[in-house]
Amino acid sequence: MHRRVVAIALLVLSWALLVSAGDLEIHTIDVGWGCSVLVIGPDGTTVLMDSGYNGKGEKFVKPYLKSIGINPADGLDYTIIGHLHDDHLGGFDEVVGVTPDHYDVHIQNYYNGSTYTGASEFDH
Repeated sequence: MHRRVVAIALLVLSWALLVSAGDLEIHTIDVGWGCSVLVIGPDGTTVLMDSGYNGKGEKFVKPYLKSIGINPADGLDYTIIGHLHDDHLGGFDEVVGVTPDHYDVHIQNYYNGSTYTGASEFDH
């Protein structure tokens, strides 16, 4: 009897975990040189990392967010700037700051703390 109760409890727990588990989505947004990545957690948490050069936030990132149903009124939960090169942070102000249809960040903006802004072999 005890084994049957444990088996039923495990079955119910497994079913509950499967029902409550969602998918983790990782979207790469083509911004040309540089990168932009959107992560949507199983609970709907949104994280935007990087945004490409100046102009790329308005031209590529915002239209992509809107195309998958994330509108400026929804905002974003987190943003991350990988490092302080223009090909990573150049378009951020277009997405989260200065335009009339910008995305508010609900929880936190992060960057890796690097103050390095010098040219690298990959910069144009």
